[in-house]
Parts: sequence; C-alpha cells; structure tokens
Amino acid sequence: MESNMSVLKEFKKAFKESVEGSKPEELVKLSSPHFLYATSEQAISYEKATHGSPKYKDNLDFPISNLIRKNATKLTSGLSKSVHFIDLGPGYPSKSLILLEEFKKSNKITYYPVDVSPYFLDRAAWTASGRGITTHKQLSRFEDLGPIMDRELQTVESSRFVFLGLTFNNFEPEFILDILDGLVENNDRCLICCQSSSGISNSDLVAPYDTEAVEEFCFLPLQVLGMDRNCFDFEACFENNAIRVRFIVNRNIEYENIPLPEGLKIETSVSYRYETDEMESLISDYFDISETFVVDDLALYIYLLRGKNI
Repeated sequence: MESNMSVLKEFKKAFKESVEGSKPEELVKLSSPHFLYATSEQAISYEKATHGSPKYKDNLDFPISNLIRKNATKLTSGLSKSVHFIDLGPGYPSKSLILLEEFKKSNKITYYPVDVSPYFLDRAAWTASGRGITTHKQLSRFEDLGPIMDRELQTVESSRFVFLGLTFNNFEPEFILDILDGLVENNDRCLICCQSSSGISNSDLVAPYDTEAVEEFCFLPLQVLGMDRNCFDFEACFENNAIRVRFIVNRNIEYENIPLPEGLKIETSVSYRYETDEMESLISDYFDISETFVVDDLALYIYLLRGKNI
C-alpha cells in the first residue's frame, strides 16, 4: 500500500525529539493532522472511525452533508463561469461531489484535490474524473500550497472555490485561517465547516471520539513506529477548547534506546471546538462572512466566506 514517506520520516523525527528526556505525567503533543494520514492503513482506519461509526455519522457527517445538499445552490452561486475548486483534505469526497455536481450545472469546473494521503488523493481524483471533471491532484500539506496554487498558472477570468470540511476543526483557527486567506481573494469564495462548543456538553462533544475505532485510528502513528498497543492506555477528553486523544504509557518502555516512563502522555489527535462568538470573531479577522448555515441542536456550522477588500 502507498505511503507518504516524507510525512512518516517527519513524524519519527518529531517523536524522538519530543520524548527525549520526558518525565512521568508529562504531555507530549504530536497532533499535527498530517501525521494521521500518511499511510493507506491510516486512511482505511480513518474511514472506519468516521463513516463506519454511527456516533460520528449521526452527529457530524450526515448533518453536514444534508446541510450542504439543502443549500447547494446558494453555496455555489455568484462566481465566474470558470471555477477552480480547491478541495482541502477531501477524503472520500462525498460532500465535495454535492458541490461539484451543482457547479457543473452552470460552470466550467477544474478540480484540485489536496491531501497528504496518496490513498485519499487518488480516490478523490478518480471519483471526480469519472464524472467528467478536469482534475489535477496535489500531494501536499495545506501550508505548502502557495507555489502550487500560483494564480499566474491559472486563467485570469476564473474564480476560486476553496472547500475545507470538518477538517477545519483539526487546526488551530488562526493557523488554518491564515492559510485559507492566502488562497482566497475578493472575487473567490471559501466554504468551511466546523462544530462549536456553544450549548454542547463536553461529554456530547467527546462521544464521537471515544470509540474503539477512533482509538485504533489515533494509535496508528505510534504503531507505524513499532510501538506495542498493550503498553498504552487510551484517553479522550475535552480540554482547552479541544477534543484530545491521548495514549498514556502504562509501563516503563523504550523507543530506540530512549526511555518512555510510565505515566507519559502522548497526544496524537486534537479537534478544536470554540464558542460560536469567538470563532466568528476569529474568522472575521480574515474574511467577510457572506452566509451562515447551522444545525442548531448539534452546533454544526457552515460558513460561506469572501476574501476581504484590501
């Protein structure tokens, strides 16, 4: 199965540097999202943890898909006849396909799926191409997209539609908003999906992540290094504006002669959940919010954004 070897090497380096000299009860943060998707095994495990999980599908995936489908015409209107659809982290592009099919009714579409996962990238590209959509896949981290998305390489009369689904929650807001800001100008649109913590209990926020499938998926970066799952306990919690998945060393072990003391916590996944007012304030520092769509009882939001005039 295909893997992104550069990401695997980066994770191993980050792991060794982070755990060197660590102490019991210390928290080691290794939750950069791209570390979770480097191999085909990780991609398949992610699908099991999300699309294969009733808790995830019913509380996150299906409601967002339904909201996009219900408002597809509004979400895709107002752009030029030629649209470059930049799809950040498409996975299996079920939500993207709703938008792509709507665009096809009145626009010429060029599709740019972007992912660090060769598995997901190939599938997204194959799926769109199979529907007659011109596709250029990009194996890249989001922060490395600038040169790839150089406007001088695209037609002048085109608009961009940048789509980032619930993966938005996996990044600190200022970090991902800054990346999106670099891709979107005033005549473009950006669509992001996120969940707020407003009105939702911590237990309800954590529930889709406190599953055996998520546990298996989030341990895979450590498994790739050869770590024994029996040497770790699993923890999912809500802390400091985020759902956090951690693995706690339950006995003294070593990794390549580096001691890992019992009680050491290794955080492999973070999904941020900010209060709605704070999130919208952060977004407004970078974009004009054109429209907001919401599933109230789940605090799920879709924001249609427009680049600010400068």
